[in-house]
This record gives sequence, C-alpha cells and structure tokens, in this order.
Amino acid sequence: MNYPSLFLGSTRAALLLLALAPTTSVVMAALPATITVEASQKLGPVPRLVFGQNIEAADDKDIFSPETTRELLLSGKGHWDPKRKAPVPKVVEHARELGMTSLRYPGGCLGHNFDWRMAVGPLEERGDWQFGIDEWIRLCREIGAEPMMTMSTYVLPLDELPAHAADLVEYLNAPATPDHPWAMKRAAAGHPEPYGVRWFELGNESDHGNHNLIPQRKLTPHEYAAYARATAAAMRQVDPTIQIGIILAPGDATDVYANWNTTVMREAGEIADFVVIHIYAPNSPKLLRHGLDRELMQSAMAVVDQVDHYIQAYHRMIREMCGRDLPLAVTEYNSLAPDYHEDHGSELLPFRFSYGAALESADLLRVFLKPESRIFAANYWQYFNGYFGLLRKAPEATVYEVMPMYHLYRLWTKHLGETIVSATVDGPRATFPGMGMTAPAQGERFIPSVRLGELEFWSHADFSAFDTTGLSARREDDRFVIQLDKFSGKLFPAMATIPATRFGSERSYDFTVRFEARFIPEAGSFIAPLGARITDARGFNRTPLGQQQSLSSMSTELNGATTPEWRTFRTYCEGLVDSKGIQIQAMLETLGREVSGRLEFRNFQIEVYSQEQFAAYALVTTNATLSADGNTLYVIVFNKSDSESVDLTVNIEGFTPHSAKEWQVTGQSLFGSDGVAETTTARLLRLSGQSLSHAIPPSSMTALEFYRQP
Repeated sequence: MNYPSLFLGSTRAALLLLALAPTTSVVMAALPATITVEASQKLGPVPRLVFGQNIEAADDKDIFSPETTRELLLSGKGHWDPKRKAPVPKVVEHARELGMTSLRYPGGCLGHNFDWRMAVGPLEERGDWQFGIDEWIRLCREIGAEPMMTMSTYVLPLDELPAHAADLVEYLNAPATPDHPWAMKRAAAGHPEPYGVRWFELGNESDHGNHNLIPQRKLTPHEYAAYARATAAAMRQVDPTIQIGIILAPGDATDVYANWNTTVMREAGEIADFVVIHIYAPNSPKLLRHGLDRELMQSAMAVVDQVDHYIQAYHRMIREMCGRDLPLAVTEYNSLAPDYHEDHGSELLPFRFSYGAALESADLLRVFLKPESRIFAANYWQYFNGYFGLLRKAPEATVYEVMPMYHLYRLWTKHLGETIVSATVDGPRATFPGMGMTAPAQGERFIPSVRLGELEFWSHADFSAFDTTGLSARREDDRFVIQLDKFSGKLFPAMATIPATRFGSERSYDFTVRFEARFIPEAGSFIAPLGARITDARGFNRTPLGQQQSLSSMSTELNGATTPEWRTFRTYCEGLVDSKGIQIQAMLETLGREVSGRLEFRNFQIEVYSQEQFAAYALVTTNATLSADGNTLYVIVFNKSDSESVDLTVNIEGFTPHSAKEWQVTGQSLFGSDGVAETTTARLLRLSGQSLSHAIPPSSMTALEFYRQP
C-alpha cells in the first residue's frame, strides 16, 4: 500500500464521488457510561505482535514511480544512515518509545519487484542498495522488534519463485555450513549466526497484479494457490519451524467471500499457518461534496464495530473453505480518508493524518486485541515517512514531526498488561445513515441481508460498447461472445447495466453474481487474465464532480477466464448505501500484449439482497488487561463522541485497588492534526472503594491504571 489513488488491491477500490444529504449523529442515550471490569475472568494473553509497523525499503520503479527513488535503497526512506552504516538513532528511539513489536519488510507493493539477492552481500558491491536484508535485521534488533518478511510473487517467473524463497530462508535461518551456500554468504558478510526469522507472508496484495512492471503479470487465485503450495514446501525444507501466511484480497473488510479469497483458502489453506488480511476502512471517496467532512469522521467512528463483525466473517469463511480455523495477521491497516476538502478550495488537507482517522485506527487495535478476533499480529501502515507515516522528517528538516496516531499508539503500548480480562460497557450509542462502504448503523441489533429475488441479464445486454478497434461482441445462443482481434490495451466495456428498482426505489441493494466463462485463444495469441468485474449501475468513473450520484465501489474482479474450459465464477457485491443496480463489465487487460480469440460468458445468475444494517455504534469502548504480577490493572477507554463528555463509572470486581492514575490524549478537532497531544499524564484519581467516577472528554483516548498492594 502506498498512494490511495493507486491502491488497486480492494475489489471496490475507486475514486468515489458521494452526494448524501447532510446528516446529524443522534445520540440514543444520555452520556453516562459504566464499565464493569471482572479482573478474575482472564480471557487470554495479550498478542503483543499486534503492535507492529511497516517500513518501505525497496525499488519503487514502475510501481509508484517511473524511476527508482534512490532514498528508498540508500536509507530505507530515512531509517538507515548509509554514512555511519547504522540505524538512525532518533528513528530507533521513537520506535522504542512507541513500543513497536514487529517490523514488516520490504514494504507493501514494493515487494512485487523485490529481488532479495540485490539486498545482500558487500555494501561496496550493492550500488545504491545500502539498506537491505542485514540492515533491516539490525534495525529490528536495535528496536527490539520481530522481523516480518514479505515474499515476492512477481519478481521472477512463477516456477522460479519457490527456489528463490527457499534460498532466502537459507540466508536468514540456516547454519553457515558448506551445504548452505547462502548462509555462508551471510557469515562472510559478518553475520555467522542464523537470524531466526519466524514470520513469512507469501506475497502482498497479490491479487491486483504487479502494477506497471515489465512484464506485466496478474496471478489468478488458482495460480497463486499453486505458487503458495510449492513455495511453502520449498521454504519448509530449509527450516520447518517457520510460520507461513497466505494472502487474501485486501480492502475494507466487507468482501470476505470474494472469488480470490474462497479459491485461495480452498486450494492452499492446508499449507498455511496464518492468513493475511489488510483493512483500510472506512474506504472513503477521494472527493467529497461540500459539507460532508463531519459525516466522514462519523463513518470512521462507526466502521470499527463493522470491522469487528467482518473479522468473524473471515474466520467463518476460512473454516468453510479449508475445514479448519487459522489465526489472522492484519499486516496493513489504516483509514482511506480523502485528502481534498472543498471548504478550503484547492488546498490539499491531509485527512489521512487527521485526529479522527487516528482515533479510528487506535480503536481498531482494541478490536484486534480481542481474543475472539484471533489476530496474532498487526502492522500499522506505516511507521516513518512515506504517504501515511506517523513519524515524519523531511530530508532538510532538523526535527521529527509526530502525527496524531503516534500519541494514541504510544498510549496503548505504555498502558497494557500481559493478560486480557473481561471488561464490558453499558453506555451511549449513535446512529449513522451509512456512507460509501460504511453500512448504516441504527437500531438495537444487526439486521442481515435478505434475498429479494433475481435479475435478468439478457434483457439488459448491450453490445455497443465493444464497437472499437480489435473488439466486437454478439450473442450466440446462450452466450455473450467477445471477439478479440489483436486487441491490446486496458478496457472495461459494459456488457449489461441492470437496475434493481423493481424491488423498491427507497432501498439500497447488494448482489451476488454467478456466471461461467472461458477464453479460446487463437494460435500464438498472448494469454491475458481476462474476465469481468461488477460495478455500481452508474459505472466506474462516469459521475462528474458535483452531481448527487456515486461512482462505483463494487469493482469485484472475476479474472482468470484464460482457458478453453468453462469455469464458474461467483461473487458477493456489497453496494454503496445508495446503490440501485449493477453493471457487469468485461475486464480486458492485455498487459501490453496483443490478444486474439473468443471470450465467452454464459449462465448469468444475479440475485438481489437487501443491504445489511448494523446496530447503532458504541460511543464508549474499552479494553482491560492485567500485569504479569497481578498488581496493576490497565483500562483503556475511548470516547468517540465528537461533542459530548462522558460521565464514566468504572466498577472493578476481582481486584481491590488502593490508588489509580490517568493518562489521556485529546485533540482540538477530529478534522485536523494540530493540538493532538497527551494532555494528562499520571494524574492521581480519587477512588470510592472499588469504583471510580470520572469525566471523559469528547474525542479522547484515556488510559487508567489501578494499583493494589503487592
């Protein structure tokens, strides 16, 4: 992950224009809240690897830049001092202060082009690549962070990748003996002892292809599953103790049953030790109509409960597809809040650095820590510099700038015990009408989708969009046939635009789409990952700025119709909150090559569902943990109301405190980054027996520590 405008991993990633009438959060109760902590009910150990971070340190050419950004290779974007040949002390100091527990490398999509062999060996022979494998490990050691290694799925031809990955495991973990030549090279570089790297993920957002790298490639889920099986086997031959994760499609967590996810889990789930997901929520538009900034921040507050729900859906899907449960690693998470705000004309405001986005990410950590989430690791995107870095320093600057998330993240790690204990909240909730990919949150309970009926494909079929050079389309019996004649390019023509308004004009809808597809190439033709995608009925990018419509959010890719045999595709498409229909588009990406042949579709089945609705979201959330010696109880409290204080009562059972202290982070506004700080530090609080009554300000994160006599 790097720039939101280039983030293509989500099946619904798009630049969206929303037009919703201004709404107001309705508080459903007064703002007293009660937290009940039952310290004797121990729920499990704190998964410390949840407090991980990401680094970007590899070649970005043809991924995010037309040319290599040398600073990525020379210093890992500021983590490493190539002159001193050592980590930058301040970067290490801040990482320790944050309590960073793991560091993922080489950095999201930069893994596509990452040939680790360029990043090892004598420094004088590496050219610009002065920050590589050994330097990353040293940085991790000085921080005290566990290394998390991302393997490449695109740097070499597919059949060469298993051996490539196995050699890396040898370099990292094998003893330096003659039968381990890569380990001998590690020893020759001054590192005789194995590094003992434990965590490896097989790729990064591998479903979305390798950007503009040459040759362009885009794995089908079947190809990825075969790669995962072969690569895991090769790696484990070198070191059977490593832990290997397989990659699901990234996004805002709503499209759990995407074709990529179900196929990969069915075909490769048996080889996995864990499953990797990425969560960017709320998946919000880049451009907002005037006056919707508050709704955006409400969306950030409401979406946390919804992510909690979808994490359990991931676990259900995994069990259904591969017959067993597996832990999750959220190796990237953040908000996809936009940068543009019309109140300020053309000025770009860093909403990704806003206090509201940070408060949401900090509350997501609470969800990740829940034992029932079964998340053993998480990595915030990202630590230092880059597009999202919570710590920043321009090359010419002399001081380091900390973003709002820095304060909240540090508050978490400084006030966290070893064991999670039961903590429940009886407090106020707020309603939210829904926006973009954040579902409505109102009422007292979750209301699932209900099947409403079916839509007919052929009555809406359209062949006119295929009347262009190298393309034509027609109906043959029950088949929609697209003829490609030396077609080269990237095109998504609409096969059918199908309204769902016959089920009621006031509704919004979700859809399942099932069809069969195949591609019959002509002799000598290049085989591209052709297929289809499902978008909103208004199209993917047709709504001009200012109109009260939405762009597509449902770009569910159903690629892989690359063989003459019929294959079945099925996907669930979660629509915008104002979605009234769908458009089925052919997905014609030839990766710069000429393609000739017949792409055929048949047996379309389109089902319509009412959109799910969540209960009104909690304004007060909490987490409680106990120290290893049992003498300190830590309670984290979020007040997600942007306007009201909370009169909080904390009742403690199974633990008798004799004193308590408070730490607190607040901000001037959810919309900016100024004024965010730890405004209260170690303030002594007055107890009443085993209870505490205390006022919690709006938009705040509070750490309470309760002490008893040892």
